[in-house]
Amino acid sequence: MALQYRSKIDFGAIINSDKEGFNLGVDSSIFLREEAVRGVFTAPRVGVQGSSVGDAGAPINITAETDTSFLISVDGYAPVAVSLVVAGLISGLAIAAHLEQRINLALIAAGYDCRVWVAFNNIDVAYEIYSQSTGLTSSVVVTNALLLNIADTLLLGVANGGVELLGVDDQDFLLYTTGGAKFEQPIETSPHRTERYHSGFVKKKTMADFDITTMINMAGLAGNSLDNAVRLLLKSAFGSETATPGIAIDYEQSIPSTYFTLVRASTIFAEYYTGAYCKDFTLTVPGDAPGTMQFTGRAAYASIAGIGAISALVAASPNVVLSNAPYKHVERFSAGARVMVVGLDGRTITHGGDGSLYIVAENQALDTVVLSQPVNAAAGSYLTFWHPGAVQATARDNIYTDLYGTFKFKSGGLPVCVTNINLACVNDHFDRDNCFGSQGNEGFVAANKMTMTLECTLDLSGDNIGDLVQARKFGGFSPEILIGDGIGRSLFLQAPKWVTNVPAVELPESGTTSYTFSGVLYQSAPGARDPLLVSFV
Repeated sequence: MALQYRSKIDFGAIINSDKEGFNLGVDSSIFLREEAVRGVFTAPRVGVQGSSVGDAGAPINITAETDTSFLISVDGYAPVAVSLVVAGLISGLAIAAHLEQRINLALIAAGYDCRVWVAFNNIDVAYEIYSQSTGLTSSVVVTNALLLNIADTLLLGVANGGVELLGVDDQDFLLYTTGGAKFEQPIETSPHRTERYHSGFVKKKTMADFDITTMINMAGLAGNSLDNAVRLLLKSAFGSETATPGIAIDYEQSIPSTYFTLVRASTIFAEYYTGAYCKDFTLTVPGDAPGTMQFTGRAAYASIAGIGAISALVAASPNVVLSNAPYKHVERFSAGARVMVVGLDGRTITHGGDGSLYIVAENQALDTVVLSQPVNAAAGSYLTFWHPGAVQATARDNIYTDLYGTFKFKSGGLPVCVTNINLACVNDHFDRDNCFGSQGNEGFVAANKMTMTLECTLDLSGDNIGDLVQARKFGGFSPEILIGDGIGRSLFLQAPKWVTNVPAVELPESGTTSYTFSGVLYQSAPGARDPLLVSFV
């Protein structure tokens, strides 16, 4: 049998609802994966399925067997009894298909929201049972039945020489709060003189960009405390990442060269951006709310896919005919978009669960899409956008707030009370969106200085009036910012030279006297290349 996943999203329920589904903002998810080659789609990594792989040398004809039972536990659920009907099972493929059917029937009867798929390994002559879920909770455990046990005959389960492994989590999900990605292509009316009537238009280059805000999330071991997607954004913004196990993940200014694929999935569609890169990074740390990190950037191109109903049987073919009533479903897909084939139940992903399946072409006259690989699908099943998190989407969710942290004007100095901190890092890349013969953006050149501007707002008091006086002398500061308690995981920022403006002090009619320091971060000396260290310790 083919690789299968069980989606947590019911695509059948969506397309069979009012208006064939309304898109909901709350369903938005983003996934990022670094590209080895700029502009070449690189699928975000889905998780690995738990498995129970039988020992080699299993029988391929069990029609004469009188033992027919075994026990199986899937995804941590209590074991269920499985009973086989051995008549006619005269090949490894037939036995595997029957095992899959009987196990899933037992799981359904027990009311469990889990399923398996089963493969026959004709090289080892072994049966392999996989959970349709992924991640650390994905598992398959086969044990012997007390009576009429056939697990020993089929060499299934650890007790009978088999090997059982837990699943592995997905890796590229981005937990974010606001923003997202967008794709557009402007047009303008043709300048040709056609009396008082418009008669044509001129297409301009495609535009793809993103603006994403995340909370500051840290968890796990030092040197491995950030999600991969966050690390990718920071590396793309700063240019240099150094991860030291047990110590820290450090980011410093260098020459950025990182591109990535961005997938934005929602309720009824998903978009697939390639050639994305981060241009600017902004860290905002209020004194009375959690801090945030904002990333803005651009991409090269984006394709799009929706949900369509398959109207005719597909047997080992790349050509899929879609429903055309009441809406033409073929219109919901563009070339290059990643898709999945989902079974009649709206949840069983039978093809494309790993992001490898895509649209090669679409023929609206024939209501047909051409896929990159042959597939099998029943009439009434579904062709849907590929959602990397349909099965599993995991991320650290440990928000660092304003409750712990310090700000110092000088390294080794005393902490002062600040009410807001804002760090803006602007790369000012040269976007290569002016290439003749190109439809869109061909990437960037790090052709300008990266300007890092730090602002902090304080209430004028005895602990900072000396800093105000020093600012008027343009002596500069060497600020340190700590987000966290400094004992567990924390974010530490250190700059050797911060020359600020002379803050204006305006006295209000009532309340405290608030004022703001603002200035550029400089390298400690020409050639030092050390204007800022961002360290997740």
